[in-house]
Amino acid sequence: MKRRYLYFIMITIMSGLLMAGCGSKSKESDLSAMLDKTEEKAEEETEDKKEDKEEKETKKKPKKEKKKSDADEEEKAEESIDHEAVYQPVFDEIFEIIDYGYNMDREYTYASNGLVDKIETARNEGNMDEIGYRYEDVSGDGIPELLIGYNADYLQNGGESYILNLFTIKDDKPYTTYAGHWRSGYQRYNDSQFFFTGSGGMSFVQMGLNHLSKDGTEIEWDDFYFTDEKEDREIGIYYNKTGTAEAKEAEELAISMDDYYEIMDDLAYNCKTFGWTSLLSLRDTEDVSGGKSGREEPFGKEIKIDAATQKKMNIFMSNFSEAYLTEYDKDNPDDYSLFWWAYLWTKLNKRDIITYEEHTLGDSNQTCEKINLKDISSVTEKYLDLKFTDDMAGRVIAESDDWRSCDYDRGFFYVPAADGEAYTSFTIVSKAEDLGGNKLKLNYTVYAQELDAYFDGKEINYGMTDEEAAKDKDTEDEPLRKGYAIVSVSGSSYKLEYLE
Repeated sequence: MKRRYLYFIMITIMSGLLMAGCGSKSKESDLSAMLDKTEEKAEEETEDKKEDKEEKETKKKPKKEKKKSDADEEEKAEESIDHEAVYQPVFDEIFEIIDYGYNMDREYTYASNGLVDKIETARNEGNMDEIGYRYEDVSGDGIPELLIGYNADYLQNGGESYILNLFTIKDDKPYTTYAGHWRSGYQRYNDSQFFFTGSGGMSFVQMGLNHLSKDGTEIEWDDFYFTDEKEDREIGIYYNKTGTAEAKEAEELAISMDDYYEIMDDLAYNCKTFGWTSLLSLRDTEDVSGGKSGREEPFGKEIKIDAATQKKMNIFMSNFSEAYLTEYDKDNPDDYSLFWWAYLWTKLNKRDIITYEEHTLGDSNQTCEKINLKDISSVTEKYLDLKFTDDMAGRVIAESDDWRSCDYDRGFFYVPAADGEAYTSFTIVSKAEDLGGNKLKLNYTVYAQELDAYFDGKEINYGMTDEEAAKDKDTEDEPLRKGYAIVSVSGSSYKLEYLE
């Protein structure tokens, strides 16, 4: 009954396609000469058209120049944009995925498939801090674009910077200009251009150079190459400047696949590298997922954990990991996160108390799961010693959005009905310390059950130690995350006070 984070295998174009035929760079080849002739012809045609256009332009009346005051107002408007605040919804969504995992039943507004895949891979490998962001005015319109990506060294040439998402601001909202996929990637080629590679299989490989439009909302192509299978099952190589991967709208090049990959190698090896600010650094000041961070970690006297206590602690802590509560502070509770945790906990452990009812959410009537506020409160009181109130419910609704929508009406929550996920996460306590005052610090590791074991109906062994869980054949090889919790002890009962 536990949920596993959905793992995807990161198919990095650079590590496969870019490494094919990685030889020394060509200087002057038949391919270069052929392309030069093609470009010369295009330039001649362009010059002729340009002369005709200039001749016509001289007959037109000159355009009236914009008043200086108008230009000043535009400049002031650009300066007044708080781009960090505008881009905040992007970070909110990313941290929802980091904290709660990818939900295949939901449509994400900002996080691309490529970014989601990288988050899941980084979480599995314990390298979440390598995913970063940077602000940079790439288009030159005075509004910084937001880039999300990471650095790696797949080509063994000193490292590369890969861009998973690129956003700009349009109508005072984040606007997705580029959304990466599992089989595509972007790099900075120079100050104004990007290098792109993508693949739809062995016979369909794309690459090229492009740049952003002046307002940063469009990708405009400078050179676009692609391969495609012809009727005789031979692979054709094509070129245009539109970015359209249609053979009938491109020029077929008389070059070999080796030449094609040589172009790719040359472009890839000349791309720029740059630094990122880790996404996790945002938690050092303000945690966009709602939790409190930066708290000084306490230390106490280590206590021995016997078999019975091990199982009890593991089960208690698994109540949080299985339903995605990754952070909590008793002194600064986040109503939004607590509701979704308690709702999922109820759905997983007491599903029979959830009913189904048609309810209007936004502009549409939907089949919703209906749950009583009292049932939500019973979960928070049991594990957190915290009563969930009407006021808290109101704040949950105020923070709801299209990604996680719900409604609250006369003591009941209404959540869009959705099923199909596997919940396989569980927690193992590796160390316990006595902090005094009937409080314990528990160091923990979150693991995921193998999907085959989950679908075979195998129960998780909550009595395992950390070492046993790491070796268990029904457990994923790599842990999902590690952290610590502070719990208060009253008799045989635990209550969570802090989690990170």
